[in-house]
Amino acid sequence: MKKLSDVYFLACASNTADIYKIDNKPDYVESNNIIWFAENIYMYLESMFQEKLRINSWFRNKELNTKVGGSPTSRHLEGMAIDFTVEGENVRHVAMNIFMAIPSFGKMIIYPNHNFIHLDSKFTNEKLIYVTYDKKNYERISYDDIYEIL
Repeated sequence: MKKLSDVYFLACASNTADIYKIDNKPDYVESNNIIWFAENIYMYLESMFQEKLRINSWFRNKELNTKVGGSPTSRHLEGMAIDFTVEGENVRHVAMNIFMAIPSFGKMIIYPNHNFIHLDSKFTNEKLIYVTYDKKNYERISYDDIYEIL
C-alpha cells in the first residue's frame, strides 16, 4: 500500500499539466479533499487492483480542467473524482467489483469504449451508475444492468 504522501503526489500528477506548464497544485480545502478521497476511495481501489491500477486523472485545477475539456462543475476540481483503468481487466468486471466493495462512492461513470471508469464522491446514500459510449450521452443504469449492457 502506498504512503499517503505518494498518493497525494499521484493525485496532482498530470502529463497535460506538464506539457502545458500548468501549476496543478491544490489549495488547503482541495488538499483535505484529496486526503479524504485517498483514504475512502483510492485505498480501496489500490487494495483491489494493486499494480494494475492506472490513474488517468484525479485533481485538476481550473486551468487544467479547461485544457482537458472537463466539465465546469467537475468533482475533479475539488479533488473528489478519479478516472482510472485497470490493466488487463474488463471494465464491466471492474465496475461490478467497485460497486460491491466501495461503500463511499457517489457516482460511477463507465466508459466501455475507452475502457476506463470515473468515480466521484457525492455525499449521498445512493450510488449512481452511468454508462456512456461517446462521452456525450449518459444513461443511468442499475447494478444489474452492468452485466447486461456492457
